Amino acid sequence: MADDKEQIKKEMAFILKLDAQIDYSQRETAAKYHKEIEGKGLLTTPIGRRYVKKLEQIASGDTSYDKCLFCNSQTQKDTVICPSCMARLKKPAMIYCRNCGGRMPASSESCPACGSPRGEGYKYCAHCGREVPMPDMEALAGKVKDKSKALAEQAVRLTRENVQDLSEKGARLAGNLVADAKAKKDPAGAKGGSKKRMILRILGILLALSVLGAIGWNRIFMALAFIALAAAIYMAVKKKPKKYIAIAFAAFLLLSCTAGLLDGNAATDNILDYLGTEESVVYKTYDKETFETLLPFSDTLVNRAAGANAGVPTIYLDSGSPRRVKEIIITKETDPSFHINGLHINDSMEQAEKCMKELNAVYNEAESRKRTAEISSLVGSGTVKTMVYDLNDHGRALSVAIDVEDGSIAAMTVCYPDE
Repeated sequence: MADDKEQIKKEMAFILKLDAQIDYSQRETAAKYHKEIEGKGLLTTPIGRRYVKKLEQIASGDTSYDKCLFCNSQTQKDTVICPSCMARLKKPAMIYCRNCGGRMPASSESCPACGSPRGEGYKYCAHCGREVPMPDMEALAGKVKDKSKALAEQAVRLTRENVQDLSEKGARLAGNLVADAKAKKDPAGAKGGSKKRMILRILGILLALSVLGAIGWNRIFMALAFIALAAAIYMAVKKKPKKYIAIAFAAFLLLSCTAGLLDGNAATDNILDYLGTEESVVYKTYDKETFETLLPFSDTLVNRAAGANAGVPTIYLDSGSPRRVKEIIITKETDPSFHINGLHINDSMEQAEKCMKELNAVYNEAESRKRTAEISSLVGSGTVKTMVYDLNDHGRALSVAIDVEDGSIAAMTVCYPDE
């Protein structure tokens, strides 16, 4: 296994070197390199064979080489590796110590300056070396105290109101029970007693709705649908009048349809909400069999937005148990309904800056310059600019990269920062 990994690294370095040299628009050049590689048996790993296949397609006149060799997303002009994957392959040789802020080799297990293990500490950013601002604990404690006090007062008020409401309903229920008992003794009042029982049922339903309101309307309607179905089955077994069975069954259909609509309306296309989602939820949208290992990152699974999954974002699953979504990418080929807090593909750079300001995201100038330079070296022009922001989303530290081409957004990536 160790030998396989070393071979993959060697072939990846060789592919990067070839990608920078080969002019893919020239079929003769692609054919020449393809023949030489095949003749010498240079690329033998799965990723190497994929690159050889790509050269063969280009040499035969296939112009569809604008798809990334790794994630199948759109590439820039004369390359077969997209900017996102290129940035992954060209990780910086140096990082910053989180404890003291000093520079250290990315391969080192501990800081040579302070001796802290790599990744330990929280005072400095590992990527840019800037000091991480600490929250005002006194102000935070004050806010928590005020919020707790407000919640306690609200709980007392709601308890009093509910007790009073239940007392009134209990008194009415007792009166109705007495009247119902009298109606049973008096045959002439049997019809009136039936109406009262119906009123009691309605009051019971309303009381249940008020108690279960906090659970969620879709769950409430689904529970009521099952109750209606059970009532219909019970009345059918007991051979009750058919009209009551029909009413109960109709109520089941209506309630279940309402629950389905409410559950569907709860869906969101904001990709921030999907980051960190467990794999069991992911597989309800994506076919589990279409996930494959992202070489050379053997601990990562990727589902490319192609084939049966065309139009959905490209997602990466981490190596945890259970696996969770650690990165999401949307491009111009993704369904336009997906967005980041209302920011869509093809929106302007001004709209992107406004959206990030509303999210209180911090512009990462160092990462933005580095990624823009990497993309420009691939594209060969200065028309592409990447803006990288550090975002705190409900306690989660996230990184948002927005690729802008000719003034409009061409791609957006949301991920957890690399440790």
